[in-house]
Amino acid sequence: MASCKIVRWGPTGQEAEHGMCILAPNVTNQYLFLIMWYLNVILILLNTVSWIYATFRYCYPSYMHMLILNTTMMQEPKDFNRLFTHVGPSGQIILEKLSNNMSGYILSMVSARVTRKLDKKKKASDLNTQNMSNMKKGAGDGVRYRELGNNKRNRTITATSSDEE
Repeated sequence: MASCKIVRWGPTGQEAEHGMCILAPNVTNQYLFLIMWYLNVILILLNTVSWIYATFRYCYPSYMHMLILNTTMMQEPKDFNRLFTHVGPSGQIILEKLSNNMSGYILSMVSARVTRKLDKKKKASDLNTQNMSNMKKGAGDGVRYRELGNNKRNRTITATSSDEE
């Protein structure tokens, strides 16, 4: 709005008065603001729906698993299934992001390798747990355990009774 001089012509002559005028840029700005406001409302709604969908995906791992298998179209997801159940929620999110950026073939190869490494790690962990439990059981029987060999990979634990020393 702006103050402007309005001149009217008529049969009696010229008449001038001051009034309020609407400038063309103001009208343009008004409509642009209205369009931007509606666009902002639409984006807020879309972001809310997206947030609800992401929360649903992360709260229901079976749905996320089905989504990953459908997007990658893996032929044999056996290793991937084991990996998906083993890695936990944060690993499942990472697997979902990987599935969006990899083909099914590559993702199945990666999951097979990681599953093999996890199996080796689990076997080593089970052996260490078993050795530790054996050591604890034998400690009260008068049996002492000692390590043989200097190489860390070739260490073996042997039992010697206290009578031999």
